Amino acid sequence: MSSEESPGKSQDPPNNNVDANGVDLKPRSPATKEGWTDVKEKRRKKLVLALKESWPHVKLGVILVIYAMFGAVGFWLIEYHHEQALVANFTEARSQLLRDMWNVSQDFTGDDWEEEMTTLVMRYEHTIVEAYDGGIDPRGVTAGQAELKWDIAGSLFFSVTVFTTIGYGHQTPATVAGRVFCIFYAIFGIPILLLTLGDIGELLAKLLRYIAAVVNSKLRPNMMESRKDDVPLYGIFTVVFLIMSMGAVVMMQMEDWTFEQSFYFIFVTFSTIGFGDLVPHHKMYALGASLYFLLGMSLISTSFSLSQEEVGRLLRKWDVLKASCKRKMCPCCANRVGPQEEMNGDLEQDNPAIGGQDKQTLVHRQTQIGLPIGIMRGDALSEDKPKEDRFH
Repeated sequence: MSSEESPGKSQDPPNNNVDANGVDLKPRSPATKEGWTDVKEKRRKKLVLALKESWPHVKLGVILVIYAMFGAVGFWLIEYHHEQALVANFTEARSQLLRDMWNVSQDFTGDDWEEEMTTLVMRYEHTIVEAYDGGIDPRGVTAGQAELKWDIAGSLFFSVTVFTTIGYGHQTPATVAGRVFCIFYAIFGIPILLLTLGDIGELLAKLLRYIAAVVNSKLRPNMMESRKDDVPLYGIFTVVFLIMSMGAVVMMQMEDWTFEQSFYFIFVTFSTIGFGDLVPHHKMYALGASLYFLLGMSLISTSFSLSQEEVGRLLRKWDVLKASCKRKMCPCCANRVGPQEEMNGDLEQDNPAIGGQDKQTLVHRQTQIGLPIGIMRGDALSEDKPKEDRFH
């Protein structure tokens, strides 16, 4: 047979859509391009929708930050120059005291010297009191220089303590204008903070309920669906303790405090008690922790709210238990308990016109009325319960 191909068999035409490596070079069909465009459009819509849903939450945070910066500028403009003047006056009073003491030592002796020195010391004590009232620590004034509290960072930190109602008390306005500004600043700032904390609290509550639902679904699959997202008290306090402990560890590194001091400061801050016995000295670190403080305050508020709901649920259960005891209902199976004659007597007292078979039917129906736990167990709905005296 000849190696040449038969004349009746035609050769395949070359494939121009495949390169030398066998990769398909055929362009995508219009349908494929349209499908990819639809995918990108769906992703873009999802992103836009997520931004729209998150914007109300972000907006409150942005408003709060802007308001804090507005307060910082206001307090800085009012109090900073006054504080500088106090430092200068105290420095001059200290120098004047030294000069006067030298002159008195040169010009007076005996009782006159003692009287003049007493006058100078009392005048200097009055200057020290004025410095303290103005927020100046005389021990920190050296060569006319001191660490001023009302710089931009200090004013911003004070603004945060005002609308959060923490109020450590270590820094207060010394001028009339500063106090008036503080009043109006708190009047408008506290509602903004409450709105922000409420919004953050709702998000945290949803997160905690979601975690509780997932955990209960895996560990307690037979639990009622309406109760799977209930957050137990121990879970709430465990989360709060962990958050506070992490903050305490950070504060230990920032302020050189012990864990007990740091944990105490975190709790006083989260609960807005603000005793002021422990105050951060590194104001920039404290400002950086402001977001953590807001989160902690929201968490404390949320935990109190969830705890209140849980305690209220327990109290309602207790009320139902007392009511079931009065109605002689068993809290375990929702059946009436006691002698049959006594049950019939109660029935006749409540429904004197009923008798015969209707009485037996009503007695049987009344035994099915009770706590939800009886319905959960199916005891209250069973039709084959023996009608006998039951004492539980």
